[in-house]
Amino acid sequence: MSFLNVGTKLQLRPDQRPVRKSKPRLDRDDYVGQRTYHITLATARRAPFFEYRSDAKPLEVNLIDVAARFGFGLLAYCFMPDHLHVLLLGQKPDSNLLLIVQRFKQITSFHFKQKTGDALWQQSFYDRILRQNDDLSKVAQYVLDNPSAEGLAPGSAAYELRGGSYFDEGPSDGAKASSLHLPLLREESP
Repeated sequence: MSFLNVGTKLQLRPDQRPVRKSKPRLDRDDYVGQRTYHITLATARRAPFFEYRSDAKPLEVNLIDVAARFGFGLLAYCFMPDHLHVLLLGQKPDSNLLLIVQRFKQITSFHFKQKTGDALWQQSFYDRILRQNDDLSKVAQYVLDNPSAEGLAPGSAAYELRGGSYFDEGPSDGAKASSLHLPLLREESP
């Protein structure tokens, strides 16, 4: 059986041509240096992998370790049930945000996959580079207040799985809110 070529071609008008999506990242140079970044890492399928402290605590340890090894100050972080907020400050001219995120996700994904057989993270992450006129204490407070903003009960793991230098030192006015140190009610996974 033979096919006839009738000479028709798909022709798109200029306004109907496929549009390439913009890159999700800035230039690589924007992620290197002594800058402050607010990043959000979402779990695969937005699954609530961090609902229990015992599931997320090893990741918290990895986050603290990787931040120190890659030359970043860990200003604030909070493990929500299905995502993680982190506020980082590059402390060296060669501090590289993309490398720290890559390494953190690599380490934690490996251990999580061995334990559960499941993928831990979504492929990419959300980032914001803070400018000099951005109020760092407000961004840190946003990260630390995320559990209450999302309507989580005070005893949820998210209240226990947050920290950083802004958390440890309290708000910039020196006040220490007792609500930041509420006891954990949901310790173990079922």
